[in-house]
Amino acid sequence: MRFFFKTYYFFVTLFLPIAGILLAKKTEIEKVFLLKQCSRFCHDKGCLHGSLLPDFLASNTGLFGNTIGFLQKAGFALEELGLPLGTGYGAANLIIFCLIPPVLHLIMFFLTRRLLK
Repeated sequence: MRFFFKTYYFFVTLFLPIAGILLAKKTEIEKVFLLKQCSRFCHDKGCLHGSLLPDFLASNTGLFGNTIGFLQKAGFALEELGLPLGTGYGAANLIIFCLIPPVLHLIMFFLTRRLLK
């Protein structure tokens, strides 16, 4: 059981973030529109491909749009707290998606370890 928890926490707190960074670096190179797959172009300029996901997930009024709207509001709030203008959205994105999940996983790891003793 302990091996499972160690493997799980290694995978979630180390492997997934590193894989995400490497994947982001790869797509950073492909800023041109690709006909058969999404690239960084779709992220920066908007995707011209047909959506494979239902509208409640992928549309601007669905989960995706609500998430982007929340990140923008959080970014504006961070800029009001003193971040330079135009950097709040990126900072909110990093805090919510790159800082909070690993911290929560580390907390769960230590709680699980404590419970298994």
